[in-house]
Amino acid sequence: MSAGTLYSSAANPRALKALIAAKYVGKTVDQPAFNFPADLQTDEMKELFPMAKMPVFKTPCGKPLFESNAIAFYLAAQDESVGLLGATAYEKGLVQTFMSFADNEIVGHLATLLYPIFGIRAYDKDAHNAAASGLRRSLNALEKWLTTRTYLASEQVTLADIVLFCTLLPLYKMYLDTITRAPFVNLNRWFNTILNQPNPTVPDMRVDVRPRAENLPPEVGVRQAAGPSRIPGSGSAHSPPPTRAKPHMHARQE
Repeated sequence: MSAGTLYSSAANPRALKALIAAKYVGKTVDQPAFNFPADLQTDEMKELFPMAKMPVFKTPCGKPLFESNAIAFYLAAQDESVGLLGATAYEKGLVQTFMSFADNEIVGHLATLLYPIFGIRAYDKDAHNAAASGLRRSLNALEKWLTTRTYLASEQVTLADIVLFCTLLPLYKMYLDTITRAPFVNLNRWFNTILNQPNPTVPDMRVDVRPRAENLPPEVGVRQAAGPSRIPGSGSAHSPPPTRAKPHMHARQE
């Protein structure tokens, strides 16, 4: 029996949290074809999900859940013996710690660094450099934490690993090039450990929009063919001409 219905675009890394958690606990999740944002504008969906963001979820009895971490938590709780939520009170606390860390210490920097590439907002050199510095600080904290640990919260994969992995995935695919990753030996080892787990299958998460050169940091505009930009404040002394970003589906995701 399905554990519920997940409504999201196929390339949404936030939805991936729920899909991986479901696989770990041996549950299936229905995923109907979904056209965002139009499919959230029906009277029924507005009643269930007034924020009109994705992903959203309906339980088998029709009850709504929204916010990606909450959806993943619900699915992980379908079989707590698997251990995704932690085995002890301390481990459960660590799971919540790193789920919050992903939202509070990674997502904001990710938005500033990647949204210009998506075409959601124009590139701003000062904001870019501040986000790059903030992200580096967050990654350094993770690097130190993982010095003597294989996983974040336990001796096995937990929801902490799943949530942080899915949060970092767009950065690893689009921003953290080989040179930039080099100092984060422990973090890279952890990331590859989660990536290569036998249970979940990580789909192709390529972005479905073409980078808009006028919105990119100067270095990225030059290096598009070579790959993503580097974390340190590497923009040139001049910002690209300001543009108005076109609306895009990623802009209204949770």
